[in-house]
Amino acid sequence: MTKLCRLGEITDIHTGFTFRGKVEEAPDGNAHIVQIKDARSHWEHRLGSHIDIHSLPKIHWQGKSYARSGSVLLPSRGEYLRASCLQADDGNASPVVASSQFFVINPKSAVLPEYLCWLLNQPAIQNRLQHDSRGSNIPMLGIGQINELRLPIAPVNTQTHIVALVHLAEQEQQTAAQLQQNRQTLFQGIYQHLIKESQS
Repeated sequence: MTKLCRLGEITDIHTGFTFRGKVEEAPDGNAHIVQIKDARSHWEHRLGSHIDIHSLPKIHWQGKSYARSGSVLLPSRGEYLRASCLQADDGNASPVVASSQFFVINPKSAVLPEYLCWLLNQPAIQNRLQHDSRGSNIPMLGIGQINELRLPIAPVNTQTHIVALVHLAEQEQQTAAQLQQNRQTLFQGIYQHLIKESQS
C-alpha cells in the first residue's frame, strides 16, 4: 500500500558544502565534486537524471562527504529544482562533495534512490517546490521545508517497476535524440555537397 510520508522520515538530509573561493579542480584529487552546472549538463546532454560519479571533476578534499552513490541531489536555490541521482556502476567511486547549491538526500532502506529522484521530478512535486521556494532575487528552499515535504511512497516492488519504466523512457529519449543528431549531420553533408556541385 502506498503511504504518504515526510521526506525527513524516510531519508537523511544534509546541506552541501560552502566553498569560500573558486573550486580548484585536480585530476589527481581524492574526491569528486558536483555542482549545479554538472546536474544541468546531464539533464541537457544525456536526457536523464542519473549522474555518473566517474564523470565528475576531482578535487583535493579533507572534510566530510555526505554524498555517495545512491544519493539524491536536490537544488536548494534558483529556478532549476530538478533532482538528480548519483551513480557508480562499479562501486569504486571516490567520495563526492556536493556544493551548497544542493540538498544531499540519502534514502533509507524502504526507498529506492531512483524512485525518490523520479518522484521529486514529478510535475506536482516540482510545482510544490517552486511554490515553497522564497527569496526576492534568488528563490531558496529551506531544509525545514524539505523535511516536511510529503511524498507518496509505494511498496518496494512497485518502486522497482517504476524505476525500470523510467530507465526505458530515458533510453528511448536518448536514442531519439541521437537519431535526430545523426539526421542533422547527414543533411548538413548533403547541403555542403549540393553547394560544391553548384559552384563547379
